[in-house]
Amino acid sequence: MYGETIHNTKLLCVTEALRWRYVALLCLHSNGDYLDTPDDEICIALRITDQEWAETKSAFIKRGLLNADGSIYGWEKRQYISDIKDPTAAERQKRYRDNKRNDRNASVTSRLPESDTDTDISTTTVVDKAKGKRAAIEKPDGVEEKVWDSFKVLRKTKRAPITQLAMDGIAREARLAGIDLNQALTLCCERSWQGFEAKWVKPNSSNQTGRQMTAAEKYVQQRDAMRANDERTITGSATRVA
Repeated sequence: MYGETIHNTKLLCVTEALRWRYVALLCLHSNGDYLDTPDDEICIALRITDQEWAETKSAFIKRGLLNADGSIYGWEKRQYISDIKDPTAAERQKRYRDNKRNDRNASVTSRLPESDTDTDISTTTVVDKAKGKRAAIEKPDGVEEKVWDSFKVLRKTKRAPITQLAMDGIAREARLAGIDLNQALTLCCERSWQGFEAKWVKPNSSNQTGRQMTAAEKYVQQRDAMRANDERTITGSATRVA
């Protein structure tokens, strides 16, 4: 940037927005990103539309800030003498611009979405270290579909992904509590538990064998009794109607 820019009467005759665009063009030219650069890339650099760029270029040509071919007027006289006389300067700048353009293209390519062939086919819960994604875990054997769906919703709400390690821990604690995995997950859903520990269902009653029944077993027994009672009520109502 040169000190004379602020006193450039041609530049002072245009709007403040156009002054900024002119300064931006100088920066692009200095970095080798102006000459031979497509208009659409210039528009992106200036954050303007194609129509605004056409109007800007026309205004700069009219004021003598740009040459008729769109190049910056008087650019050479502001350069170091060594840059002007060096016969390799043009070639070096061309290589620099090509490298910059290749870098931009490579950057865009790296952001493209992965193809269908790259998507996960496995349903394990182990984190894919190459992609950093978690795949959905399969429903464990013996777990009801509605219970599993409810448990997945619960874990998602608590922002706790379902991992194989977590499921192994719940299954282990369920065995310690004397219940199966389906019953443990049912308790998790109904009591909004993210996980499960055997100590959370302490023994509090006795069964016919004298062994104390856990709270989970008592709950399951009461639930089954209520279901059986509902079925008897429905059957009795149907009989009376008939």
